[in-house]
Order: sequence, then C-alpha cells, then structure tokens
Amino acid sequence: MSFASLRLIPRCIAFALAVILLIAARSASAVEPDAFVGTYATSNDAAKPLKLEVTGTNEPGSYRGTVHLGDNSLPLTAHRDPADKTRLIGAFESGGKSFAFTATLAGNELAFVSGKSTYVLIGETNPFDAPAPPTKPNAPGAPASGALAGPHDQPPAAAVPASNATFDDAQLFGGFTVLGATQKGKTLFIKLPAAQTLESALTQTADELGKVFDGKPTLSGAFADSKARNKGGVSLTAKLKGKDIHGVIFCGIAQNGGSATVIMATADATKEDLATLYGSMPAPPIKMQTHKFPDGSGSIDLPEGWTTPYTSAAHGIGVQGPGGQVVLFCNIAGMSDPNCRIVRMSQQTYQIALGTYQRQMQRYQQGLEYRKQFPNIVATSEPKKPVASDPDPNVQFPNQDFCRYCDGPEEVLKYWFPIREAKQKRAGGVYTSLDKIIEILPLPGDPQMPKSKAGIAYLALTDHDGTKVTHVRSVIRMQTAPIVDGEIWQLSACSMRAPDATFDRDLPVMSAIMNSVNLDMNVIGQENRAETDQALKLGAQMFEQIQKNGQNFQDQQAIRFNNHERQIAAQEQARHDSASDFIEYIGGVRHVYDNRTGQTLNVDLFNSNGIVNGLNEGANDPNRFIQIPLRYER
Repeated sequence: MSFASLRLIPRCIAFALAVILLIAARSASAVEPDAFVGTYATSNDAAKPLKLEVTGTNEPGSYRGTVHLGDNSLPLTAHRDPADKTRLIGAFESGGKSFAFTATLAGNELAFVSGKSTYVLIGETNPFDAPAPPTKPNAPGAPASGALAGPHDQPPAAAVPASNATFDDAQLFGGFTVLGATQKGKTLFIKLPAAQTLESALTQTADELGKVFDGKPTLSGAFADSKARNKGGVSLTAKLKGKDIHGVIFCGIAQNGGSATVIMATADATKEDLATLYGSMPAPPIKMQTHKFPDGSGSIDLPEGWTTPYTSAAHGIGVQGPGGQVVLFCNIAGMSDPNCRIVRMSQQTYQIALGTYQRQMQRYQQGLEYRKQFPNIVATSEPKKPVASDPDPNVQFPNQDFCRYCDGPEEVLKYWFPIREAKQKRAGGVYTSLDKIIEILPLPGDPQMPKSKAGIAYLALTDHDGTKVTHVRSVIRMQTAPIVDGEIWQLSACSMRAPDATFDRDLPVMSAIMNSVNLDMNVIGQENRAETDQALKLGAQMFEQIQKNGQNFQDQQAIRFNNHERQIAAQEQARHDSASDFIEYIGGVRHVYDNRTGQTLNVDLFNSNGIVNGLNEGANDPNRFIQIPLRYER
C-alpha cells in the first residue's frame, strides 16, 4: 500500500456507511415482498431430498434461484402464472439441458412438479423480532439505539430544517419519537403495547398519524412475513400542511405488544433524504470481537464465524463469512494500458526475431542447395520460427492486468469486468459474471489524485463453479485515477458481497465489519518505508551482480583466448581459424551470447554486427549481447 493510497482509507470506512444508505434509498421504492421468495425443502425423511431457493428480480413477477438435488446445484428461472398467482412456471438447467417445472404455493407448502416427479416442499421459517425501541429519544438525524454509527450521527447541513421547511426539528411528532429528520421527511418510532396482531398494529399507527397529518392517511399495498406473520407494513399517502406525503409503515409484533417505524417524506424528497431516513431506522446490535493483526498495523472487529487470513492491515484486508460472504477493504490494483511499453517492446522483439528468422531461413535454404553439391558440408539445423505475440495482452501476460483507462465506475463495469471474467475462465475454477448493474451512486474523487473519479456500484452477480451456480449481490466502492498517461492507472476498491438469498440480512453485518477497521498509520508507514528500501536495495544488488557476471564472462573469454594462443602453433591456428571461418560462412550463422540471461542466440552471419548493435540499443546496454565467432568455439 503506497502512501498515496493511504488517503483512500477514510473513504473506504465511509463507504460502509454509504452502502446502507444506498440500499435503503432503493428500498423506498421497493414493491411489496413476494410470498414465493424463500427457501423450501423436503422433509428430513424424504426418499429423494430436494431443496429449492427462490429469489426475486427487479422485474415484477420474475424469479431466479437454485434447485439443490443431491450434490448438484441447478440454476432456475421462473415467472408467475398470469392465470394463477399461486403458481410459478419455469425451467432449470442440468447437463446443458433445460427441464420445465411448475411450483404451486399453498400456505407454507410448495408443490414442485417436473416431468413425472412431484415434490412437496416446506418453507423454511426465519422469524425475526419486532423493531427494538430506542433507549432514549434521539436528536434529529441521529441513529436509534443499537443502529450503526454513520454520517447521520451528526446532522448534515441538509438535515437542519429551514424556517419554511415542511418538517421541523422537534424530537417528538405527535405520539411518535423522531429517530431521524431532513427538510423533506422524518423517521418516526412508536410503541404499541395494545397491539396483539399485525393488522391492529398497522391500524393503530395509521390512527396516530391521522392526528398529526391533515387527515387520516390512505393505506395501500400491505405486506407481511408469509410465515411468521409477526412483521409487515403498508405504503401510505397523506397531506401535511397541504403538501403531498408518501411513506411506509413498518410494524412488528412481540409477546409484550408491538411497535412501528414510519418513514415519511414529501413527494420531492431526494435520494439522499430517503437514504438518511432509512438509515435512521432501529437496528439490533451486532456482537463483534476485535481481531488484532500480529504486526500491530491495526485491528478489525469480526462476528462469530467470520475470519480473515491476513496477517497485516498494511496492504488491505480481506474477510470471509461463514455463508460465502466476502468483505474486502482497500484493495488497490495497478492496471496497464493495452498499448503500454511492455506490450510495445514485446511486439518489437517479435518483429526483430521474425526478421532474423527470415534471414536465417534464407541461408538455411541456400545451405541445402550447397549440400547437394558438397555433401561433406556440415548440415545446420532448421531455424525455429518465433511465436507471434497474442493480440490480447491479458493472454500474452496472464499475471498482469491490461485494460484501457476507465474514467470512473461505469467504465470499470463496461470495460474491465468482461476482461476479468475472461481471465478467470482461462485460469479455470470459479469465475464471476455480471448480471445487472442495479445502481451506481457517484462520489467525489480524491482531491489529491488529479482526474480521479469514484462511486458506489450496487451489482447482481453470479459465481460459476463447474455446474454450481450461486447468485450474489455486491456493493463496491471504486475509484480510478491515471498514474502515467498511456501506461498505467490505478483501480482501488472496497467491496461487500454475499449470496443473493442472504444479502439483505448480511449487509448490516458486513457494513459493521468495514466500519470497525482501525489502522495504526505509524506502523503501516514504517512497513511501507521498509519495503521500499528493501526493493531499492534488491534492485541495486541485481544490477551489481549483472555487471559482475558480464565482467566474469569477459575475463573468462580472455583467459581462454590466451591459453589457446600459447598451446597452438601459429600455422595450426591459422589453419584452424580458416576452417572455422569457412564452416561459419557456409552455415551463415553467428552465435550471440546474452550476458544477462546466459542464453545463446543464432543470428545471420552476414548481418551480425547490425543485429547485435540493434539488440544492445534495444536493451540500452552496449555489452549485453556479444558475438562469438565460430573460431573461438571450436
């Protein structure tokens, strides 16, 4: 992690909070929850156990999910039957083939029929508590007791009402406690000790709202937990001081009565207003245990079952959840331009090698003709044609990432994500496909990184692991910035991802983990400086060794030459040299030694000087490549 990248850390922490607001803002326009969404399974004593997971999509009446049959996980798609709202019609894939099915819901039972097979599946219950009341009234814009701390801990400028605002800054609103407020709306909480059913809780809440609105609100689109029926809600419209009000009532029932949270806002409320209001809803506390990194670089709080394999926080942090959840904090990657220097040099090297091959091939063909007339001439081996560089640098250099510069998250998703998926497929194993961009929330870039752009992307993804398919959702804070134009750019990311079926439940936990990161910048700075010094020292040692190797080779050549001169008489030497030169001339090949790699190249004898000079100029080292005449090798 470079010192420049450390500026991203506060933004990564704030990202965890902004995510909750982003998802909450989308919830304001959410449609009524669907009874089909959930997990269904056969009884434990079933002869053929089957499990079905159904999740909704952004298209009303459309679904996707997974059929678990034995060890196989089979993806499915379905839609609601227009003639029977209790039945789904769809298909699942197995072995590259599609199999039709119907699924009919009756209470908590789902009859799954495919071909001649019928399964009776039972919905898995997931009861949840009614919203917990705050321990004390909260200031306007502050979270309820137990809620995650966030940007609304201190009321932002937008949360301070103007004198002519529809909503004032009072901590009470009729019989309700105000959990959060902006100029356009309020988040309210009320206890309903007399409510014994969900219907009575909704009715009592509407009656209380009628006392503060211009009249009793109009309710529509009621929804409830189809299994436990201990929590639900309803949309509302009303008038307040003559202005149109829209909102949602969320109610919960427990043994000691009920409670309700109300989100209400004017029709012109912004996404930011709604995010603040939804972010002020009560949330249960999350039990965490602090994990300290061994090198003292920082700590992170983890719930039970969540782990991190990282031993240091100096280069980002990765956390794994018990159900396939992943949290990545401050992951920074250097991205190379597809026409960067390494690609250009690779192409130039190939062109030089191709030219050499063509000349060698010409001499080789001539040598074949000579041998027809002079059979005693030693045959030379056929030159090997160089392999052309792959036009895709990500194929040519699989361990390096190449992508055109992406000016913000939208272009990262458009250009880099398909490249990443293709790289994962070539590598084998698990690969991830982008199904849908649910939303992108722009954010300001780093003012200390010129031309940087940032944003939060809310995505629907699919993980493919052989025949196993897992639908996931992910929220990623991305920032891009050019480093060297036309050469390299930086992509930094903090992300939270979880299976689609559990994402809504996992999101507050993942956000709490992200928000708990605590870094010791002194330790991280020391580690970065030590790594930089070590890299510089290693580079100097490597350069010194290369020089020594080159000098040693020169010395050895001189010794060999001197010994040869002393041992061979002048006449024998002349005869030997003459024969060597003749053989080399007939072969048309000159050996060139690479001082850096120790490899020997074959080049065209008649153009050896130009070739060697060209290679040395390209390597920026006049002594890297040297000619070895045949007379010195025999």
